Amino acid sequence: MKYILNLCLLALLCVHQVKGQSIEEIEERIAVAKSLQHRDSDSCYRLAAQILSDSKQISYNKGVASACVRLASVLKLKGEYRSALPFLENAWDIRKEEQDWKGLAGVSFLFGTTYYELGNLDSTMIHFYEGIRFAEKSNDSNMMGHYLLRIAHSLLEYNQTEDAKRYFEQAYDLSSQMNDNALTAFCYSGLGNYYLHIGQPRDALQHFVLAAELFKSFGTTTYLAMMTNNIAVCYDQLGRQSKALSFYQTALEYYQLLRMPGEVAELHYNMGVLHYNTTHYARCVQHIDSALPFYLSSGDLQMQYECFEVLSDAYTALNQDAQALRFTRQMVELKDSLLNKEKINSISEVQTRYETEKKEQQIAFLDQENKIKTVQRKYLLMASVALMLALFILGFYSVQRVKLARKKEELAQQRIASLLDEQEIKTYNAMLEGQEEERMRISNDLHDRLGSMLSTIKLMFSALGDKIDRAQEESKMQYEKANVLLDDACVEVRRISHNLGAGMVANFGLIASLEELCESINQTGKLRCSLAVHNMDSALQLKTEIEIYRIVQEVLNNAIKHAKASNVSVQINRLDDEVNLHIEDDGVGFNVEEKMKSGGLGLSNVHNRAQKVGGQVHIDSYIGRGTTVILEIPLNDLL
Repeated sequence: MKYILNLCLLALLCVHQVKGQSIEEIEERIAVAKSLQHRDSDSCYRLAAQILSDSKQISYNKGVASACVRLASVLKLKGEYRSALPFLENAWDIRKEEQDWKGLAGVSFLFGTTYYELGNLDSTMIHFYEGIRFAEKSNDSNMMGHYLLRIAHSLLEYNQTEDAKRYFEQAYDLSSQMNDNALTAFCYSGLGNYYLHIGQPRDALQHFVLAAELFKSFGTTTYLAMMTNNIAVCYDQLGRQSKALSFYQTALEYYQLLRMPGEVAELHYNMGVLHYNTTHYARCVQHIDSALPFYLSSGDLQMQYECFEVLSDAYTALNQDAQALRFTRQMVELKDSLLNKEKINSISEVQTRYETEKKEQQIAFLDQENKIKTVQRKYLLMASVALMLALFILGFYSVQRVKLARKKEELAQQRIASLLDEQEIKTYNAMLEGQEEERMRISNDLHDRLGSMLSTIKLMFSALGDKIDRAQEESKMQYEKANVLLDDACVEVRRISHNLGAGMVANFGLIASLEELCESINQTGKLRCSLAVHNMDSALQLKTEIEIYRIVQEVLNNAIKHAKASNVSVQINRLDDEVNLHIEDDGVGFNVEEKMKSGGLGLSNVHNRAQKVGGQVHIDSYIGRGTTVILEIPLNDLL
């Protein structure tokens, strides 16, 4: 019911007119957007976008920052981490200007977790440390505690165990001072992970038990399930398998209730291994069989291999050699590169036992009186098995050698293809440089020669003005008409000269040129172009700025000619290690793969110009959903 009421309120707020809107109304809509973030992210995104637009119209910077934070949070939930960064930059600038320390602490946390997902540990730690500083300024101890925990977990993941322990303990001391049981529970959990990481399961167990008691009192089933599973792992490592099995079973029930199939499969696997170690092989098979379907459907090859291995060993212990051989062969087919000498011997032993039992059954039906002949047959059987084993090993290594030879051949072909691609890029870059030189030559000729000639003719026409005033009226009209045409020609020559030579970029810089380009498009009335610039105070190399300008020209030209778009937005940002260009329209869109296969010249020009400055272009477009073009250029190459 509460969810339906929130949606109704969202609908009313979306149709509300901006005119006459108050700050209080925007704050109410921000609260609604925040409540929708985890339940209905699409509605949250639409509402936040509307709040951003409305806040800009009434110059309410706090509303702009809050809307940007919500937009970035939704994009982060969807895994679009790089798209979230420009919104976080905007929120950061506004809150820093207004010295909103608490708000900056929140933005820093989002920055740090976003860079963590992108695998950039340096930027992650920088923003976490900045967040602690802002949390201290705003006296937000709870936020400071969560920052300390995130830093500790990051350090533990990178095996900096002593530093990780120090931050876990600082967070725990802070939670004790605040008497914050929720933060204390997370501290116990973190310390338990630390002790488990360094091989001290007894100390880890004590902390996981304390954390579980607190999470149970809060009614947080998810974290309680995690702690129960961790407790089971500790008991298992301590050799107390019965206790471990009991906690595994409880954790399994929690995860089944929460409908988390990945965790359910993991618990079945752990319980299967535990039963195998305690010689309960039939129960082991039951649990592994329950875990295997999830790993098969999810494509987790490593866990498939682990399950096959446990099943092979369990069936061997149950003397079901046919089943054991079946799973052993599946192991080989799945991941033969992981087979080592021990695995080969295991396969041979199972196969030998299986073949020997069959032969022994045949011998039992033969003449029991001829004992010597029976012994001879046994020796013959052993020789045959040894020969089969030798042939198997020889065949295995022969196959490996063939695979290695094919791999070397593929690598050689890839190197040749790479060299050809590099040569093609160099040739195309030379062609582009030649085109730019020819553009500059034509531009200079138009400006210096034809332009000066037209200016001279203009002066001569001006000198004839007095004489024409005294001439007939018809001649005067012809003079005025010719004079207007001459003025138009001068303007047109100047415009062509600037377009050919990228004169705007050379004279006024990239940002001013992009502003002029958007303004000229807006004047046509066919397409609405908006430009957003972040952290581009210092200029790039002229060559790079010209290529960026040409790429924007090409994309906007496509939007005008083919996309049938009403709006197009251009964003250019300077980040820590790159320059990011983001162009998005609301046109009809197209199929990117088909367009690239057909060899569209416009898209090829965009990709080749990006490669010329060491950048990468990502084009995202679907029929009926518009087009997004993202250009990323490493910053070190531009300095």
